[in-house]
Amino acid sequence: MNKSIGLVYSNFESADQAKEIAKSLIERGIAKCANIMAPHTAIYEWKNTIEKTNEVAVLFKCDPYKKEQLIKALKEIHPYDVPCILDIDASAIPEYAKWLAG
Repeated sequence: MNKSIGLVYSNFESADQAKEIAKSLIERGIAKCANIMAPHTAIYEWKNTIEKTNEVAVLFKCDPYKKEQLIKALKEIHPYDVPCILDIDASAIPEYAKWLAG
């Protein structure tokens, strides 16, 4: 039976910024792993204007008991005024969940 894990999605202005923040959160022991995705185009409405920009998405994985701490830390260090931080319900095979919790 699969076990619950912490999974948080966010995006950043560049791969370098994503790497720096991911490394910081892993070094602090809050996140266990961060998957940095390829750059993509984001189109969104901001202050009544349609914006188009390049971003880099990151999936942060952690012990489910550290997920709130991860979200709080990410909100504090994220450079965006209103960052996209998504709390995703997820589960994994027991062996992987055990590694995340370790």
